[in-house]
Amino acid sequence: MKKIYLKFILFTFVASFYCIISDAQLVIKGHVTSDDGKPIEFVTVWMQADSVGTISDANGDFTLQLSKPCKGNIELTHVAYNRTILPYIEWSNKKFFTVTMRERSVKLPEICVPKKNRAKLISGDGMRGPGVIQFVHKSGKDNNELLEVGQIFKVHKNYILSAFNFEVMASTIDETILNINFYELEDGKLTNILTKPIYYKLYKSSQKTFVSITPDEEIRFNQGHKYWVSLRAVKASNSGAISFSTRICSNLIRVINTGKKKHFPGGLGFNVYGTVVNIKNIEH
Repeated sequence: MKKIYLKFILFTFVASFYCIISDAQLVIKGHVTSDDGKPIEFVTVWMQADSVGTISDANGDFTLQLSKPCKGNIELTHVAYNRTILPYIEWSNKKFFTVTMRERSVKLPEICVPKKNRAKLISGDGMRGPGVIQFVHKSGKDNNELLEVGQIFKVHKNYILSAFNFEVMASTIDETILNINFYELEDGKLTNILTKPIYYKLYKSSQKTFVSITPDEEIRFNQGHKYWVSLRAVKASNSGAISFSTRICSNLIRVINTGKKKHFPGGLGFNVYGTVVNIKNIEH
C-alpha cells in the first residue's frame, strides 16, 4: 500500500517525498545505460499498471517494489533521452535486466538576437505568500521523488531563457539534489522543452538564500504560450526538510508516474529572466 503525504495550510505546503509499501511481494531490479554503455542517473522508472515508481542511482541501478504481482509494462523517462517502454514479456522472467536509452535529438530554428538586448523579468512579480513550502525526506523509507511543484507563467514575446532563481529559507538536510524542469503547457498536456537535465546541489543551511541558475543550453519560450517551471528533490543524504518561500501565483503540483495534477493559487515561486529574440519556424 502506498501513501503520499501532502499538507496544505494556507500557503504553508508540506510535500513529503516518501511512501510506505507494506507486504511487498515483488522486487524488480534493473540497470539503465546510454548507447555507449554509460550508466544514466536520475531516470524515472515506473510500473504503468501499478503506478509505483523510483529513480535510478549514480550507477544507473534501480529497484521497484510492488505490493502485488503485476503484468504491466515498465516505463523509463529522462529529459535527455527518448521515453522507453519495456513490455512485461521482456522483464517478467528476469531477476535483473539492463535497459538502453537513446539520446534525444532536437531540431532548433535559427534565431536573431537584437543588439543591446538585455534580460527581462518574464515571470516572478507575484506577491509573497504568508507561509513556506516544505519538502520532507525521511531516511529508511522508500522515498517517493515522483512529485514536482512549480509556477505557471505565460510569455507575450519570444524569449531565450537567461537565468532563473528561487528562494530557500532553510535546509536541515546535509546534501540534497534538486531537479528543475521547464514544460510547455497546452490543453492540459505538459511537454518538457529541455534537452539537458538541470540539477542543483543544495547544502544544509539555516540562512535564507537565493539559488540562481544559468542554464547550459538554449531554452526558448514562444510568444503567447504557457509554461510551467517545476522543482523536485531527487536525492537526499539524510532525514530532514527544505523550506522554500511562497508566492501568490498560479501553481501546479504533479505526480509524475500517474500524471495527476492539482492547481493552487499560490506556492513555490520562481523569478524567470529572458532575452527577447526573433524566431522563425519555432519548434521544440
